[in-house]
Amino acid sequence: MVAEVFSGMIQGIEGQIVQIQADISNGLPNFYMTGYLSNEVKESKERVRTALHNIGIALPPKRISVNFAPQIFVSVGLF
Repeated sequence: MVAEVFSGMIQGIEGQIVQIQADISNGLPNFYMTGYLSNEVKESKERVRTALHNIGIALPPKRISVNFAPQIFVSVGLF
């Protein structure tokens, strides 16, 4: 199963469109996130899993892949 949504991000003073694709497939149960990811986004997968569990929604025991595109943007810190 593949789902696709569009969102946005701010880079500098400009907005950029981000395509988010999610797929649930057979395989070892795991949650993968790829593409443009800051440390906060990488850490959010456990918070999302916990929040869903707390409201009674269980993730299926399958491989869940989430891709954030475009992947060309590089995360930079403040000077």
